Amino acid sequence: YGRTEGEIDTVRAIARSTDTFFYKVGELVGAERLAFWARKFGLGQDSGIDLLGEVSGLVPDPEWKLKTKGERWFLGNTYHMAIGQGDVAASPLQVNSMTTVVANGGKRCRPKVEKVDESSESRKGCEELGLKEGTLQEIAEGTKGACATGGTAFPFFNFEPRLACKTGTAQTVGEKTHAWLTAFGPLQGDPLQAQNADKAIAITALIEEGGEGSKIAAPVVRQVLQKWFAP
Repeated sequence: YGRTEGEIDTVRAIARSTDTFFYKVGELVGAERLAFWARKFGLGQDSGIDLLGEVSGLVPDPEWKLKTKGERWFLGNTYHMAIGQGDVAASPLQVNSMTTVVANGGKRCRPKVEKVDESSESRKGCEELGLKEGTLQEIAEGTKGACATGGTAFPFFNFEPRLACKTGTAQTVGEKTHAWLTAFGPLQGDPLQAQNADKAIAITALIEEGGEGSKIAAPVVRQVLQKWFAP
């Protein structure tokens, strides 16, 4: 909105959706490493959900671009990829699965439609991604900040119980943008966590060509969660 952020860290960058921060992080990490970790989180591949017709999406890399388009990879491609734009294609289910990695403390679990109990035997579809505890903590704090005052998801500033979330506004080939919001909660340590212990949830909404994630997708998710957490 024409304002500047100044000097920020990872937590603030996530909370404020500061693209320029992630451009530079992407440049430092490199396209190949970005693609490696994106796939570890479940992007660019089937999730294994017990439904037919799942689309795997796309995580591009220099080899893919050369083979598919006959073009070299440029730094601008890395910038686009670092914020989930350019040739990156992901489904709401994949973004939701990625969100649950943070909610689950670094475990990626295969989603299921059929209800299962929470015993260890029924959770064999989960994989530890080997993320450092400090890395997970920074991501979690950033997503908490997005839902708190000063973050981008203003419809959740006074929401109870407290949530962690991330807004997204994805450009398309046309003038309109896709509106995203992904969230999970209730958060550990929230005063209302105990009474909502059986209502833990990760939720993702995509409003195609809807506009901004904070203005369009966030209110939709808020309405769903108001029903979900209602006594």
